[in-house]
Amino acid sequence: MVPAGRIRRLSRPDVGRPPGKLTGAARLWAYAALGRSDRTLPDTITAEQLAEFAALGVPADQIPTQPPENEDDYDVWPENHQTVRLFLAVETQWRAAATMAGMIWIGLDYGAVDVVARSMGMSVNYPDLQLMEGEALRLLNGGMA
Repeated sequence: MVPAGRIRRLSRPDVGRPPGKLTGAARLWAYAALGRSDRTLPDTITAEQLAEFAALGVPADQIPTQPPENEDDYDVWPENHQTVRLFLAVETQWRAAATMAGMIWIGLDYGAVDVVARSMGMSVNYPDLQLMEGEALRLLNGGMA
């Protein structure tokens, strides 16, 4: 077992560090929806981070060592593909309210999420979807989710 302190950046990013894979994908989506880009993503992985991946047993061929050729590319681990695909498929199912202060994003319409998931032949991993939704809401609402 790897001591918790040794994997701090992989399990829970420090302030200013890039988020995990699902929240990272949600961040990229939210920034795109806002017409912005995420400049917190690292250009390369450090030797210390490579050692942490190795200590966790992540195969070397699954660790990206180069930045993507296109800044819009984002690697998603295979176990997260279904959740990310569903999140992208329901991007038109957000509930929002227009106020005097501007647009307030409320969250996904879970009834619609279920319909879309069934039409795609998927089951919904609600905890993972809600993780992505929470990160997107935080950014869509100007950091106030």
